[in-house]
Amino acid sequence: LKVLEVESGETHRVTTPTFWDSCPAWDPDGRFLYFVSSREFEPVYDELQHNLSFPRGQRPYILTLRNDVPNPLLPELRAVGYETDEEEEEEEESDEEDQGSDSGQSEDGDSQYAPGDDHQQTPPEPTEIDMDGIEERVVALPVAAGRYEQIVGLEHDALMYTVFPVPNHRVGFEPTAAGNNVHKGEDEDSEVRGDLVKFDLRRLKESVLIPNAVQEIVVSMDGESTAILESDEDGAYYVRVVATGQKPKEEDDDENEVDPYAYGRDSG
Repeated sequence: LKVLEVESGETHRVTTPTFWDSCPAWDPDGRFLYFVSSREFEPVYDELQHNLSFPRGQRPYILTLRNDVPNPLLPELRAVGYETDEEEEEEEESDEEDQGSDSGQSEDGDSQYAPGDDHQQTPPEPTEIDMDGIEERVVALPVAAGRYEQIVGLEHDALMYTVFPVPNHRVGFEPTAAGNNVHKGEDEDSEVRGDLVKFDLRRLKESVLIPNAVQEIVVSMDGESTAILESDEDGAYYVRVVATGQKPKEEDDDENEVDPYAYGRDSG
């Protein structure tokens, strides 16, 4: 991975070219660079041949951009009288509740900002990067190796990513009615659907936002909303828009179950 310094036009390498790194994403607070990499492999034995297979070889990684930024996975040292875990969890829950108001959305989901407000005019703060030793400041998230495709940095020390299962497609030659053997690749009718997962760096905990349905995600420029391309068991595609980093509604205001594929504001 390389970063471009806009003012000078210079590029700087931030990861070693020995590995396969992809899907970089900035932390909104300018402390980390998230990305997906194939660095640590977890082989499994093949059922047919006496050999090893590597069906899962990716993991999300974090790169600290400055020397003064500590490893986010190491717990902080707590002094005597430090707030208890229960108090800390209550504070984090209040932060999550405030996230909707901080993002510029009202309780009914409408934007609180007019098109000409300073909220959309204020330029972002420049990101400071210490290039010395930056390739050595890479740490892996404590999650299982898998097939990760997209990663997004979130506020409040969190990130989200998509992860997909190993596809179970038949590959080979199948006879046709005319008796000719034709190559059969991946079965297009059996679409592989992934999970949209959120990772909390404070608690070092994963939570699945949308299970077994996601194909692709696109986050808005202001980071408030996420458009999600989903597919169901019948192969039908849907696009829904939800608040970034939040689970879609499971119940409406009348406590009725929300159909995720019904058109409406509650389902996205």
